[in-house]
Amino acid sequence: MIELLDFGTSGIVKTLSRHLLCVLGHWTDFSNVQTIIDEVSSGFTLDLEYSRLEPDNRMNYAFKASLDTNNPTIRGNEWRKISSHKAVAYILSPAIKKSEAEQISATALQLVAELLQAGGTAAKSESAGLAHGRDQRLDLSKQYARAKASGDFHTASATLYRAWVQRAIHDPDTNSLYSVGMHLLGHRDVDLNDDRDVSEAVKWIDLMIHCLWEIGATHSEFIEQLLGLDNQSKLEHYWGDGLSRRRATVARLLKKVSTPKAKPRNAKGARPKITPLFLPGDCLLYQRTNGRYVPLLFWDVERCNGVHYLLAVPHLSRVEDPELIKRYFSRPETLSDVELSQFFTSKKRFKTIAVKDKVMKAHRASFFRYAQRSFPPSDWKNSMIGNPAETLDSFEQLLNGSGSRSVSQLEIEQMKSNGLF
Repeated sequence: MIELLDFGTSGIVKTLSRHLLCVLGHWTDFSNVQTIIDEVSSGFTLDLEYSRLEPDNRMNYAFKASLDTNNPTIRGNEWRKISSHKAVAYILSPAIKKSEAEQISATALQLVAELLQAGGTAAKSESAGLAHGRDQRLDLSKQYARAKASGDFHTASATLYRAWVQRAIHDPDTNSLYSVGMHLLGHRDVDLNDDRDVSEAVKWIDLMIHCLWEIGATHSEFIEQLLGLDNQSKLEHYWGDGLSRRRATVARLLKKVSTPKAKPRNAKGARPKITPLFLPGDCLLYQRTNGRYVPLLFWDVERCNGVHYLLAVPHLSRVEDPELIKRYFSRPETLSDVELSQFFTSKKRFKTIAVKDKVMKAHRASFFRYAQRSFPPSDWKNSMIGNPAETLDSFEQLLNGSGSRSVSQLEIEQMKSNGLF
């Protein structure tokens, strides 16, 4: 029997569901950890009540108990680093709304990678009971970044699945094997009876979640998995009297998907093609309702609970060189990555705010493009502040919290004299 475990189908995925991350390291204080958390996402918090600046002798056992049941990735020297840790940091994500689950999980993956590269030695998810090796965590973060940069949403989602979902946990009291962690991604977990080995259970769990979430597998791979499972002799043992009915259902499904329509109609919820109002790297000025102008750098278009635009807000007050500011408003394409990063936090990282497509379109006349400063998204990182703005008022509230000053009248006059505005 396969059962779907529903962790909540309303706006909230289990009201208080959060990522709880455990990161080991050699820190002598948590100042660097706190700085990284603040830079990656203001919504994540360091839990100082349980974090400690001393070794915890339970960690070896805890990490062994949380190994990936299907493919353990902590090996050799990584165990020695776990044993020799000097500090334990516990970090909480924001409460997870269903519409924001994947974005928060992606930020959690980025945050773990940043901490592992800044003195961290190992990390595990307390929320899913899953520990990956340091190299595996860093590799998953890189895979996700590449997939997002190339627009490969399926691979991006599949990477989050591997990062945060533990599969085939055995519960002898209920004679079941189940997954844990899909609630962190806004979806249901899967439970099945334990009269099969773990490797086969993992295949069933993966297949069911592929069906429910549409991640990773291509159309042909999905059909091959269905055929492979249907041909197993053990199915009669699993399904008993229901075997013939279930096989007939699978046969009808395979027949339907193997003969595509001459002109397929759009599936419910299919993503329509859109023509972005701006391109990544466009330098913009936004005229606020009070008449003042704010500089923006267009980062990307994202699809998560609709279409929204990600905008980086340059911090003009951070830059002490007036000539650098002048170049940003005249020839931003001449700025090097190091020079451009002075307008943001550090290390080629943007903090972005998001605004819904409908808001951008309704107020298109308030956005002025004056230049283009191309940059490879794979070389830069972004973390989103708050939720996507659904009204002009909420967009301006996000701008208020960005910490940047408005463009001065002198800077506006200089742009006009250069024919840019």
